[in-house]
Amino acid sequence: MELREAAGNDVLVTYAVVPGATNPATPDRDYRVPGGATGTLSFPAGSPAGTIRVVAIEINGDTIAEADETVIFRLTGISGGDLFPGQSERVLTIVDDDLIAVEIGPAVVDEGPADTTSQLEFRLSLSNPSRERTIVVRYRIEPVSATAGEDYLAIPPFEVIIPPDDPDPVILVTVIGDNAREPNETLLVVLESVDGGSLGSSTQAIGTILNDD
Repeated sequence: MELREAAGNDVLVTYAVVPGATNPATPDRDYRVPGGATGTLSFPAGSPAGTIRVVAIEINGDTIAEADETVIFRLTGISGGDLFPGQSERVLTIVDDDLIAVEIGPAVVDEGPADTTSQLEFRLSLSNPSRERTIVVRYRIEPVSATAGEDYLAIPPFEVIIPPDDPDPVILVTVIGDNAREPNETLLVVLESVDGGSLGSSTQAIGTILNDD
């Protein structure tokens, strides 16, 4: 806090540090205020303009992938002066830096007979299992030797939503069965982007449809 004018008398300013309104940080878990969450800042008479008083807010680090969190520093009252209009509150944002990298593994499934379907299950691995935010993974399906609409279904939207309580996320591709004798067929799933995380090193995986006729 800064004194805008020289103090002709003692100036006392009270303050409070509280969780923010949007994604509020949790006291003692996400942050702490060594001098107390409430208190008084003193500017003795004769303090020149520009005199600064500081309230320390310490941020507690963690490895949990979560939303950015907020803390509010608020001036709650003053004696011996006036609060500058519009300057009595500031929002501190604790920016989360715990990234989650998403990778994909291959999938194999038997084709199955005509008039049935099966699922290729491409398992997704997350580099950080400790998270409190939802992740959205977008991908595309590319034919290799398999044919879209004949051997498998490719129906948008091509995304998978992974809530925090999902420990084993997968991308599912529906395989169309038939009775034809043919070679095994393949398709490719490519991860394109991740909301709430990033792409890892393994962003492509082959899906193999095993001929069982």
